[in-house]
Amino acid sequence: MKWREAIKKVLEDADEPVHYTEITQRIMVEGLRAGVGANPAATVAAQLSQPPLVKEVVRVEKGAYALARPDNAIAEPSPQPEIGTGALQLPQVVQSRTRGGSRAQERTANDGIA
Repeated sequence: MKWREAIKKVLEDADEPVHYTEITQRIMVEGLRAGVGANPAATVAAQLSQPPLVKEVVRVEKGAYALARPDNAIAEPSPQPEIGTGALQLPQVVQSRTRGGSRAQERTANDGIA
């Protein structure tokens, strides 16, 4: 069975979100993969963050995933702050010359840069 299929099977059988290390354990215990490689947890984490699986699962908290289903509340994306509302302050990068060459300095609006 391919990694993607094994991960989906574990998530389909789960009643709640599952951490990627637990997904790995269940794959190995249930024998869903013949070979798991040197670092199967890293493989599962990578699979969860790449297409096509990234479109089929939803991350509900750090490291925990569930299948994206239209009939469950887990699949709802978390609201993102709107740009320009003051909710998000991004640092400005300015260039300054030093004796050794150039370097970037990070400054925020509170540092007096308009």
